[in-house]
Amino acid sequence: AFEDLTSLLQQVSDTIVESLGFEVAVVNIVVDDDTLLVAAVTGPDEVREALLNRRQGRDGWRRLLAASEPWGQLRFLDHAKTPADSAGILTWIPDIAASDAPDAWHPEDSLFAPLFAGDGRLLGMLSVDLPRDGKRPGPATCRALEAFTVTAALAIEHASMAAQSRRSVREFDAVFDSSPVAIALLDASVHLISVNSAYCAFLHRDREDLVGRRPAEFTHPDDVGLGLDEFQHLLSG
Repeated sequence: AFEDLTSLLQQVSDTIVESLGFEVAVVNIVVDDDTLLVAAVTGPDEVREALLNRRQGRDGWRRLLAASEPWGQLRFLDHAKTPADSAGILTWIPDIAASDAPDAWHPEDSLFAPLFAGDGRLLGMLSVDLPRDGKRPGPATCRALEAFTVTAALAIEHASMAAQSRRSVREFDAVFDSSPVAIALLDASVHLISVNSAYCAFLHRDREDLVGRRPAEFTHPDDVGLGLDEFQHLLSG
């Protein structure tokens, strides 16, 4: 369920803040071809109020990715290179003083990572802000953050697969029950586990009277020896 996914992603962002020295962590998930949704935010109340459940255009993220510098699986966007039309994405900027130190974290710097499925589809974006030491993160921190991106991507992908599976089951159930052809599903011991309306109508019996029993119980004695293929042909005829 969506609530389970957001709860897990919130745990990921909480752990990033607790263990990697950032004040803010945010996870966005792709909700359609054009939109990402901010699904989890860890940080001060003002950050959560500004970002949580906010929908952001996917094109804006593409522009940020194009302008950013690859740091392994991560992307770093120097404040001096931020696209002018990125206001729809960078909706919160920390209120901290900018430093002239070469390794200082600027309030308009951005560090984020695209979250990809195994087949290369974009699933979301994970971003962090406000390193507590005021410096751009080093290699060890970046490697640890990369590990969290894998966890977040797997969580989103598994949730997506589960949702697709539930949709497939609903679609199958709709086709199964509305089919004009009598259809029955049997288990390994040849007991009926599901029957559709046409099957019930064919035998003039209620579904509750059929499930859990063997088809042979409703078959004419002369046809009890029929094989499964012949039995199915009999029903469809």
